[in-house]
Amino acid sequence: MKRRILYITAFCIYIGAILYLCLTKPDNLPQTEFLIFGLPADKVAHFTMFLPFPILMYLMFFDRSRSRWKDMLILVAAIALGIGAAFGTEYLQALTQYRSSDINDTFADMKGLSTGALIVFTHILLRKRTA
Repeated sequence: MKRRILYITAFCIYIGAILYLCLTKPDNLPQTEFLIFGLPADKVAHFTMFLPFPILMYLMFFDRSRSRWKDMLILVAAIALGIGAAFGTEYLQALTQYRSSDINDTFADMKGLSTGALIVFTHILLRKRTA
């Protein structure tokens, strides 16, 4: 139970950090007008921001004795909520006077979500059941 509270707290802090990074004025953020491994830094930031989403959601509801099918349903729900969060943050940015919405940011978010989901999916398939 203590572990679940820890993961719920971590997820809430994580969501707060995403909202802060996506909705704060750009003056308060580091510049991202450079490349990382040939990729725009802001796209790498979006990828990195959304990679933990499915992992943290899965950990919040983790139960060692649950069936793989139920784990997969939790993963699908995490992906759906992550997609909603990705589109939601871009929509909220469009509503501000100081941020702009970019569909390419959403694509980077989706790539991060997909990578996180692949990590969880691999864990689900390889994990031994204790029940």
